[in-house]
Amino acid sequence: FFKSIVIFLIILLMASLSLVGLSIKGATAKASQETFKNITNSFSMQINRRVNQGTPRGSGNIKGEDIKKITENKAIESYVKRINVIGDLTGYDLIETPETKKNLTADRAKRFGSSLMITGVNDSSKEDKFVSGSYKLVEGEHLTNDDKDKILMHKDLAAKHGWKVGDKVKLDSNVYDADNEKGAKETVEVTIKGLFDGHNKSAVTYSQELYENTAITDIHSLLRFLRNANCTLFQSWKKQPKKCQE
Repeated sequence: FFKSIVIFLIILLMASLSLVGLSIKGATAKASQETFKNITNSFSMQINRRVNQGTPRGSGNIKGEDIKKITENKAIESYVKRINVIGDLTGYDLIETPETKKNLTADRAKRFGSSLMITGVNDSSKEDKFVSGSYKLVEGEHLTNDDKDKILMHKDLAAKHGWKVGDKVKLDSNVYDADNEKGAKETVEVTIKGLFDGHNKSAVTYSQELYENTAITDIHSLLRFLRNANCTLFQSWKKQPKKCQE
């Protein structure tokens, strides 16, 4: 009888340990899934600027066919491609600081007096400055891959000229931009889809370095703006971290 009780207790203990093990395994799996939701599982691709500047201004270039090959991989969940140019708000002043005004020579005013630093993307919610928190969308919506002729503008620059979400503005190619190798002289009319906020944390030299004088457009408009230039950076997100090891 005593031997039977001992065997029963051993079996009960083993069963209890098995249940605890299964419970821990389930809890670990669930915790892992929750953790992965908050992990940016991504990689980026750009040229090696130490041996190849890509463009006169050093922006680099990545061919569209290379991006297409990567995004066709089933493990890729989402991606962002990016291109940077200088574009003019012809006839409109920029935001200036005492420091930027001091460095605005007559020649620079002629060439870049109304020039914005413009980034074209297919998904602005994944643009670096939004992801890092440097920019924060305060009105309107983010740009998506389906958008055409849309722009996100800094709220201070928009307020300076009385613009609001839904208004249209015109951007002109800057012929002095070193990356405008094809000599594009295009005018693109874009609709303000959203306004963002954010301010530099360190001093700047020129007005184009101020966050207030930057803008983000859909990539279709900017490619047309520069007559189909290549992208400067590509970044993609995979579905699960384990996929990166495959």
